[in-house]
Amino acid sequence: MLTKSVSMNYLPDIPKLKTHPVPERFLIIKMITLIFLALLLYTGIAINYYLLQIQIPLWLNMFYGVGILLLITFETLFAYLQYQRITYIFYEAYLEIRAAGVEKIPYTSIRNVWYTSNVFDRYFATGTVQLTLASGRKIFLRHLAKSNEVYFFMQKQIA
Repeated sequence: MLTKSVSMNYLPDIPKLKTHPVPERFLIIKMITLIFLALLLYTGIAINYYLLQIQIPLWLNMFYGVGILLLITFETLFAYLQYQRITYIFYEAYLEIRAAGVEKIPYTSIRNVWYTSNVFDRYFATGTVQLTLASGRKIFLRHLAKSNEVYFFMQKQIA
C-alpha cells in the first residue's frame, strides 16, 4: 500500500473571508433607470405625434412596449449573470478576485482602504470598499455583502 506524505508547505491557503456582490442591489437601480429612459423616449415620441396632430398607431405602442420589455428583461438577465460570477476571497496574505479571470492582489501592494455606502446600500445591507494600490490603481468592490466585515478585515491586513 502506497502512502503519501504531505508537507505543510504544500497545503492550500485557507480563506479568511469570502463574499460576493449582491446582484439585487445593482439590478433594481438598473431597472429603474431603464424604465425612466423608456418613458422619456416614449414621451418624446408622443410629443412629436401630438405636434403633428397625428394619433399614435396601436401597432407602434405595442411594438414599443414589447421592445422595451425585451430590452429590460435581457439587460437585467445579462447583468445578473455577470454579477453572479464575481467572488472575492480574502486569504491571509492576498485578495483573490474571481470574475472573468482570477486576479490575486497581495495586501502589501494596497495603500488605502475606503468604505462608502449610500441609501440603497443601507437598504440592501451592502456597501462599496475601495482599494488604492501602490501603483495608483483603484479597485472598487461594489455592492458587497458583509461590506463592514470586509472593510475592517482589510484595515487590519494592511496595518
